Amino acid sequence: MKILTIILTFFLCIFSSKIFAQTNSKDSLSISKDSSIYVFETTDGNQFSGTIVEEDKEKIVVNTKNFGIINIKKSVLERKYIVEAKNIINNTYIYDNPHATRYFFGPSAFTLKKGEGYYQNIYLLFNQFSYGLSDRFTIGGGIVPTFLFGESSQIPIFLTPKYSFPIKKNFTLGVGVFYANILGSVDDDFSDFGAVYGVGTYGSVDKNITVGLGVTFSNKDFSKYPLITISGINRMSKKWSILTENYIIPSDGIAIVGSVLFRYMTQRFAWDFGLARPYYSDDYGDLTAIPMVGATIKFGKY
Repeated sequence: MKILTIILTFFLCIFSSKIFAQTNSKDSLSISKDSSIYVFETTDGNQFSGTIVEEDKEKIVVNTKNFGIINIKKSVLERKYIVEAKNIINNTYIYDNPHATRYFFGPSAFTLKKGEGYYQNIYLLFNQFSYGLSDRFTIGGGIVPTFLFGESSQIPIFLTPKYSFPIKKNFTLGVGVFYANILGSVDDDFSDFGAVYGVGTYGSVDKNITVGLGVTFSNKDFSKYPLITISGINRMSKKWSILTENYIIPSDGIAIVGSVLFRYMTQRFAWDFGLARPYYSDDYGDLTAIPMVGATIKFGKY
C-alpha cells in the first residue's frame, strides 16, 4: 500500500493546478458540522475521501487523512457520496462486493438493501433481475428468451424470493425459493420445478462461507434426498475475488458439482468466470470441465 500512496501523491501533484483552488477568502463559506465520511470523484478520474470542513458555491474544503486539508473545485467534481469508515483504507475507498447476495448462481444468506437491485446475465441466455423490497427481503425473477433463437413455443421463467435475518455479528441465516416454469410446455411432468432452501453465511460480504440445505421439487412432488451447497468467497484486492460454488446431490449414488471462479469488480459491476466440473460416484469416466461466465450490473442506491 506504500506504493499506492506514492502513486496517489504523484498524481495529486500533477493535477493539483486543475483540482484545487487555494484561497484565503472566507466570503460565503459555510462551516460544516457534518462528520460523515464522503468520497469525492473528479472529472479527471481522481478520488478522495474525507470529511467536509467548509463549503461555498465554488469549492468544498475537505479534511483527508493522508493529504490534510484540500480544496476541491465544484467545477471538476463529478459526484460525492457518503461511505462507511470501514470502507476507507489508506485514503482509498474500497467498495463492498457488488454481488454479495449470490456466488455464481447459488445464494448466500445476504439480501439486497431496500432500493438496491441488479441485473445478472449468465451465458447470454439466463437473464435475472433482483430488487430489495426491504433490508431483509429480496424478490427476483428471470427469463430464458428462447424466442430470440427461433423457439417461441416454450419459454422458461423463474422466481427467486429470499428472506434473511442476522443472528449475530458475521452470521446470517436466509430462506428462499427457486421456482421455475416452462411456459407452453407440453410435458406435464416437467412444466414447473424448483427448490426450497435454507442457507447460513458466516463472514462479511467480502470474505465468507455459506452452507445450504434444500429440497427440490417437480410438479409438487418433492425429492427424497436433500440438496447440499457449500460456497465461499475471498476478496484478494480492491477489484478481484476468488469464489467457489459446490453442490452435493445425493440419490442412489452421489453427484457433486464443484467450481472455482474469479470475480472482477467495480462499484456497480461484477464479472465472474471460471470452471465447473461434475463428479459421479458410480461413473469414473473422463469428465470435461465446463466454462462458467456471467456478469452482474447493480442499480439503485449504493
